[in-house]
Amino acid sequence: MIAEYLPPRPHLLWQWASQMGIRHAIVNAKPERTSLNPVWDLNALRQIHRELSDAGLNLYGLEGDQFDMSRIKLGLGGRDQDIERFCTMLANMGGLGVRLLCYNFMAQIGWFRSNADVAGCRGKSRSPPGPAPGRSTAARFARHRAHLWQRRGLRSRLFACAQPE
Repeated sequence: MIAEYLPPRPHLLWQWASQMGIRHAIVNAKPERTSLNPVWDLNALRQIHRELSDAGLNLYGLEGDQFDMSRIKLGLGGRDQDIERFCTMLANMGGLGVRLLCYNFMAQIGWFRSNADVAGCRGKSRSPPGPAPGRSTAARFARHRAHLWQRRGLRSRLFACAQPE
C-alpha cells in the first residue's frame, strides 16, 4: 500500500496522486485547513471522506492534532471535554473505516530531536533546540496519565477503535 499526505479538501495534488497510482490519503483535517467543523463532528469527517472517495482516493488516516489538545497534554481545566471530543473523533474514524491516527502527545511543542548533532543524520542539518524547561515534570505527567486511564471506559473505547477488522 502506498499512501500520501494530501490537502484535506479538493486540490490539484489529489489528481496528481491518482495519476501516480496512489489510492490512499493521509490528511490533517483541522478546521483551519478545511473550513469545516472539527472531525469530532461526524458530518465534517464524512464530507472529507466522501470528497476523497469521489476523487478515487481512500481516506486512510489523519495526521497531527486535529484540534488544540493543549488541555489534554498539560492536564489543564477542560481536558475532560477535550478527551471526550478525542474519543468521539476516534469513533467517527472507526465508523468511516479511517484506520490510522498519527498523533502527538508532546506538551508545549510539536516535536523535536533529542540530539541534533548526530553526524550523517539528515544531511548534517541542525534541528532547532528543544523546548525551554516548562512547568511539566515527570510526576505531573504520571498523575495526568493516570487520570486519563482511570476515566470510565476510556481505555476500552480507545482500544475498541484500534481493533483490526
